[in-house]
Amino acid sequence: MFTASHGQWRHALPLLVFPVVYAAAALMFHRMLRSTTVRKTWLWSTLFIVVVGAASTPAVWVAAEAVAEEWCESQPGGRGYTSNATIAEIPRACR
Repeated sequence: MFTASHGQWRHALPLLVFPVVYAAAALMFHRMLRSTTVRKTWLWSTLFIVVVGAASTPAVWVAAEAVAEEWCESQPGGRGYTSNATIAEIPRACR
């Protein structure tokens, strides 16, 4: 279905990365629960946290930028602001 719509694999790659990374994180979590030593438990738990954090970063980044963009529309200099504003009145995040 993907190739019939003339899509390219580089466009589908981000959608494929998330399930693979979360499956790997689930495997790490399982290995953490089954580990025999405290050192291995800490190692697997640290890897689990790093992998889940890395996989979640793009989604959190996009959500934060969307919230900032919506907020900036009503600030001085934004699309929803009616009067003219000087550069000093515009919040730094909206410049």
